[in-house]
Amino acid sequence: MFLMRYGDHDAAIDPRMLLELGPSQDRKAVLWVEGLRMSAVPLDVALPVPESLPIGVSVDHMNGVVFSRFAQNSILPIEVVASEPLNRVMSRHAQTLLTGAGLGLLMVGFWCYFVVRFSRYELSMAAQLRKALAAGEIYVEYQPVVDMVSGYCVGAEALARWDIDDQESVGPATFIPVAEKAGLIQDVTAAVLRRAVRDMRELLLAHPGLSINLNLSPDDLKSDRIGNELKACLAEAELSPSTIKLEITERALINTETSRSLIRELRGRGHQIAIDDFGTGYSSLSYLQSFELDVLKIDRAFVDAIGTEAATSQVIVHVIEMAKSLGLEIVAEGVTTPRHVAWLVDHGVDLGQGYLFSKPLSAGDFHEFFEAHRKRKLVAA
Repeated sequence: MFLMRYGDHDAAIDPRMLLELGPSQDRKAVLWVEGLRMSAVPLDVALPVPESLPIGVSVDHMNGVVFSRFAQNSILPIEVVASEPLNRVMSRHAQTLLTGAGLGLLMVGFWCYFVVRFSRYELSMAAQLRKALAAGEIYVEYQPVVDMVSGYCVGAEALARWDIDDQESVGPATFIPVAEKAGLIQDVTAAVLRRAVRDMRELLLAHPGLSINLNLSPDDLKSDRIGNELKACLAEAELSPSTIKLEITERALINTETSRSLIRELRGRGHQIAIDDFGTGYSSLSYLQSFELDVLKIDRAFVDAIGTEAATSQVIVHVIEMAKSLGLEIVAEGVTTPRHVAWLVDHGVDLGQGYLFSKPLSAGDFHEFFEAHRKRKLVAA
């Protein structure tokens, strides 16, 4: 027995009651209190002193023994050192270990299966996309760009579309990354360009102020291919370079001499250059100044925050001020409410696109939209 006092209470404790090893005859343990051996099971067992073992479980492979050291110092410095033959531990936990190993193998199997399926899916989609490009199956929809003050339609953004077997529609968020990985993105850009020129040639010839926006990928700025495609396609259609505006995302503004010289050359031909989805990348004022740009498109995330308490609701004001300081034309994306229009026009943003004006349209529907909104006011600012 050992005595202890805790506050106004005295207690006599039989240390043997603190060790309960269960029915196994192979387990052994020693209880230490303040560095003194107080109890053991069996009484004459010889086990290492606590200081010779690490806290937790350790294995003596040479002697086939598992040791454990437990320390509790909340009231008294109590330590317990216990041991058990390694083979007994393994046999007692064999079922748990086998179950865990089985589940682990099953999870690895599922992971491998899904990786293989996803890889095959991507490879299959890349092959299908290659066939679609060769067959001219990539088509274009056009989302109008509107002067929010007058309501006139001044242009449209060309958006790539793809239907597999004329049934399953594959969104650009799915097939554009596949095209980039497979090295097909320049083919997609060229296909959109040729289709847009074919769809809109008559309209562009009849209305010189109208323009179609073509999205360029980062890979499009690494070579002269798209520049050559633009030159040849527009010459064949007898269209001015000003009829095609080129949209470049922030991630495509690679700070290399190749991209700079290509943008400079395209602007020199008469193409306007727009930076798309501004505010979602890494551009800074000094970075934008180093490129020759004409238009800044405000990302829809900032337009959505107009009139809300979101932190981004104040960012759009600074974006607009920055664009004005650089002399850039401003287009707001994702305009969905008259409140957006009123706020944007009040802050000097005249051009917008979004579902308030129109969803993306087929070529025929865009022709009708343009004819209907050449002179009639679309939205009251």
